[in-house]
Amino acid sequence: MGTVVYSDPAHLHGPLALAMAPNGDLLTSNGDAVNPDPRHNSEIVEFTPGGSFVDELQVDSVAGAAFGIAVSNGELAAVDDNTNTLGIFVDSDADMAKGMGGMGMMGM
Repeated sequence: MGTVVYSDPAHLHGPLALAMAPNGDLLTSNGDAVNPDPRHNSEIVEFTPGGSFVDELQVDSVAGAAFGIAVSNGELAAVDDNTNTLGIFVDSDADMAKGMGGMGMMGM
């Protein structure tokens, strides 16, 4: 049996996938099937293993679009199920201290 490390109805809306960022934070994609929030559709949410919210990134404005995620070699791959595309977000040296595990994704 696992241990709950993060429970947040303000940021979690039917999480579907989970990946670990290079800094050890956890990333999850919201599928919007549970506890939907029309102001925050299809987002990837970052939180610490200790349970603190870090940041969020919208993959698509349409509900249910954020699906699978993967992290490898300083890049985050996120599936947009609405457009049937895969977005790659590359590590940015200028934004290493920002959210998403220092992935520099915010604002992309």
